[in-house]
Amino acid sequence: MPTVSIIMNCFNGEKYLREAIDSIYAQTFHDWEIIFWDNQSTDKSAEIAKSYDSRMKYHLASEFLPVGAARNKAMKKASGEFVAFLDTDDVFLPDHLEDLLKAFGPKTAVVYANFIIRDATNGKEYIPFDAGREFHSGDISKHLCKKNFIWLQAMIAKMEYVRKLEETFDTALFTTEDFDFILRLSLVGGFNFVAKPTTVYRVHESSLTSRKRHYFAHDYSYMLVKYKDLLERSALKDLARQYLLTVRLDLQVAGFKRFPFFLLWLSPRQIAISIVFSLFGGSDIWEIKDKLLRPLRFFDKLLGKK
Repeated sequence: MPTVSIIMNCFNGEKYLREAIDSIYAQTFHDWEIIFWDNQSTDKSAEIAKSYDSRMKYHLASEFLPVGAARNKAMKKASGEFVAFLDTDDVFLPDHLEDLLKAFGPKTAVVYANFIIRDATNGKEYIPFDAGREFHSGDISKHLCKKNFIWLQAMIAKMEYVRKLEETFDTALFTTEDFDFILRLSLVGGFNFVAKPTTVYRVHESSLTSRKRHYFAHDYSYMLVKYKDLLERSALKDLARQYLLTVRLDLQVAGFKRFPFFLLWLSPRQIAISIVFSLFGGSDIWEIKDKLLRPLRFFDKLLGKK
C-alpha cells in the first residue's frame, strides 16, 4: 500500500500533462501512486499517461462527469494513507510531498502550503499569500469562512479524516467543491501548514474559474443553507459576506462598475434579482434564479434584515 495516492482528473489535458506527471516522478518522496482518471479524453492524454510505469494507475471513465463527481470516482480507487491532488496543467515542486508529510502530527487532518501562480498569458509569477499573516493552524474553520487561503493542489489530507465525511466532493457545487471539501475537513480535524510554496498553479485562458465565474454566487448561496446548522453564527456571517462579494464581482463583470461598494448594503434579494436578470437569458434564467433565491429567506434573517 503506497503512502500517498495522488488524484489526477484529466479531460483533454495533453498540453501540460507530461510536465505535470513528471513533477510527481521528480518528488524527493517516492512512496506514492497516481490515480489517473481519464474523463473521456479525445486527445493524446491516454497515450501520455500509459507511457509511465506501474505507479501510474490509469482508469478510463465510462462517461464524462463534472470534476467533483470524477474525483469521487477516482477516490474509490485510492489505497494510500494520505491523498493529494494535482490537475493536469499544474506542477508539484520537488519537495512538495516530503515537506507536507513531515508537518503531520497525530491529530492533523490536513497540511497545506503556499503556492506560486504562473500566468501563462504573460509569463509572470507571484505568491498569493503571506503565510505569516494569512495562514492558520489547528481549528481553522472560522478563518476559512472569512477567506479561503488553501488551494487543493497545495495540500495533503489524511485518508482517516476524509473517510469521516459523508462524501468527498459535493456534486451539487459547480466551482467551490474544493473549498467545501476543505471546510468540511476543518470541522473533523486539525490543520497545519508549510509556509513556503510547494506547487505551481498555472492560469490560462481556458481555466475553469475564468469560464464559470458566475457560478460562484450559486455555490455560496447553496453553502449558506448547507452549513446553517454546522457553523457558529459569526462564521456563517463571514460566509455570507463571501457570497455578497461574489455577487458584486459578477455584477462588475456584467458591466455594473459604478456601484461596487454600496452593493454590500443592498438586501440579498435585490442582489440576487439583479444578478439573475443581468447575467442570464433564455431558459437559464429560471434555473439560476431558483438556485439563487432558495436561501434568501435564511440569508435575510442571518443578517438581521427584514
